[in-house]
Amino acid sequence: MNFNHFASTMWMSLALAGAFLIGLAESQYTCRFSDELGIDKGGNTFLQHYVNRDEGTITMRIRYTGGQSWIGIGINRNGKGKMTPGYAIIGDASRGVKRYNLASDDKSGSGVIPIDDVHGHLKSSSFTQNGGESILEFTHDLAILNPDDGSTLLEISDASVWIWAVGLPNNQWEGKHKVHGAFDGLSLANGCIKGAVTEPTTLKPTSPPVPEPASPPVPPPTKEDKNDGSASEDESNSEDMSNTGLLGSVTELQGDPTKSAAQGVSFFASESEATRTLWVAHGMLMGIAWGILAPLAIGAAYLRNKFVFLKDNARWLTVHFILCALVALLTVLGSVTAFMAVQQEGDEHFDDDPHQIIGLTIIVLVLVQVIAGYFRPSPVPSPSVKDITPKPFPTRNQSNVDVEGDCDVAIDEDTTYVDNNVQISTTKAFYVRKVWEYTHRSLGVIMLGLSWYNCHSGIVLHAEEYEQDGEAFWLTVFWAVTGCIGGAILFAGFFSKSK
Repeated sequence: MNFNHFASTMWMSLALAGAFLIGLAESQYTCRFSDELGIDKGGNTFLQHYVNRDEGTITMRIRYTGGQSWIGIGINRNGKGKMTPGYAIIGDASRGVKRYNLASDDKSGSGVIPIDDVHGHLKSSSFTQNGGESILEFTHDLAILNPDDGSTLLEISDASVWIWAVGLPNNQWEGKHKVHGAFDGLSLANGCIKGAVTEPTTLKPTSPPVPEPASPPVPPPTKEDKNDGSASEDESNSEDMSNTGLLGSVTELQGDPTKSAAQGVSFFASESEATRTLWVAHGMLMGIAWGILAPLAIGAAYLRNKFVFLKDNARWLTVHFILCALVALLTVLGSVTAFMAVQQEGDEHFDDDPHQIIGLTIIVLVLVQVIAGYFRPSPVPSPSVKDITPKPFPTRNQSNVDVEGDCDVAIDEDTTYVDNNVQISTTKAFYVRKVWEYTHRSLGVIMLGLSWYNCHSGIVLHAEEYEQDGEAFWLTVFWAVTGCIGGAILFAGFFSKSK
């Protein structure tokens, strides 16, 4: 009895297993990746994909040949070529492959927030690194649902704007991207058929197809804005694997620089690329102002009693004033260019970026210095020797008076000076002047330090934003020029003093 029961149970299990295997075999698909599409100017990042319309999924493969870095690709929610607000899949060596909400582009990575996969949108995924290559591959639903009520939040279509990025070398998570970009018009025609095919096919190639010598990869062009007529849906939507419109062989068009592929894939420049000239002008103006003119202005005051040329007729004051005025002018112009660039990019002004916060601080201090310099109190000799004869107040242009207060003439504290018909106590005027001098000098040193830091960080930010390798060169140029000027001033002051 028990044996019969066991036998019947076994045969039922085998029948169910057979039915399952038959159904599984019938539901299998043969899919083919599209040809590789180069998506960055440097020719290091390549994209392949296919869509399974029956399953409602898209499979993507992004290969980066520039080293070991994280890779991410996703959709901009507002249809713009910007990182935020976005939804992305990111593959990282330490975190694996996850879904992320892109809330901000803070380089600390705090705005890249992991999302729980409540609806199981990420079907399968892998992130591998081998030598100098990093490869992200995943299968994802075409429709993204609300985790709360199951409503559709985002649907991937031919009109979707794709954003992608590759991280800094050596799998660094924090920091700006090494390379990044955006494109639209990626065809989502069906790329899978049920069952097996008789012709040989590689479903998921482990190595990229070798391009023909006659058609080498061409870096994608860029455009200032989105081409409204570039994204067109593949009307055939054929399931015939021999149909070239299946996913399309993505090839560069000859003649139209705004379109990079026969299917209508269009690459567009980021807002920062469109404002690059403004940022270059900003950096040059600030570099000249604070790397050259500001040290020379301070040097004129520091060496005022060391050289006859500067000391005669208080010529140092004229030199100091002119150089400071130029520093203020270039700082204002540089700030205006930065403001215009941020405005054009649609970003927030003076956000939590230290570079911008310090820049705003420098602007405020420059205005304070200019106003305080214009209304500075007149120099007063030190009150120590009795002289009760009222004297006219020394003017700022009086050549025999050192405007920094180092006067050879000393008078009693009861002496009064007349300035614009107002009698002022010598002691009070003297200390007011001293307070102004120390404040003026301290603010000058603080501004110089902050400006040097911002010039350094600005060069770094520019290199990160525009994927340049000349960061070390320009940092060397800036510090070499600034250091030579500062070193020469200090050497001249020490040498003349010791002599």
